Formats: sequence, C-alpha cells, structure tokens
Amino acid sequence: MGIPRRCHDTLRRIGAHLHKPDAVVKPSTAVRQLVPKFQKTNGAHRLAQHLSLQRNRSPSFQALIQGIHNLSRDMPQHQTPPK
Repeated sequence: MGIPRRCHDTLRRIGAHLHKPDAVVKPSTAVRQLVPKFQKTNGAHRLAQHLSLQRNRSPSFQALIQGIHNLSRDMPQHQTPPK
C-alpha cells in the first residue's frame, strides 16, 4: 500500500524546510494535510514528549528556552518564612 500522492507531496514540501523549522509558514496546515484529524492541542501534547533541548534547530524555540532560563536564573529563590 504506499503513501498517497498528496501525502508524498506534502512530506516533500515539509522535508525541504526541516533544516529550518521556522521556515514552515503554517505547520499546523501542513500536518493537517497529512493527518486530517490533527488537532493543535492534542498534537502539542504528543509532540512535546519528542522535543529535545539539545537537538532542536528552531531559532524561535531556542529563544523561548533561553528566555525561560534567564527568567528562572533571575528570580529570587523561594524562602520559607520563619515560624
């Protein structure tokens, strides 16, 4: 049974951008072409378990992680008040 022609074409278009993940203008639309039942929330939850902080190639994802790191570093440490 092979991959349907429209899926093959979509995979080729998505694959052309894998080296620059932020170049895919509407990733959810591209994924929906492959998986018509795709839902963003469910997809985000399922995708999150496969993300790697060390191996990502997305400048926007790297900026997000760096921002979170900076915020956590600059936050005062929680101290338990004396009794």
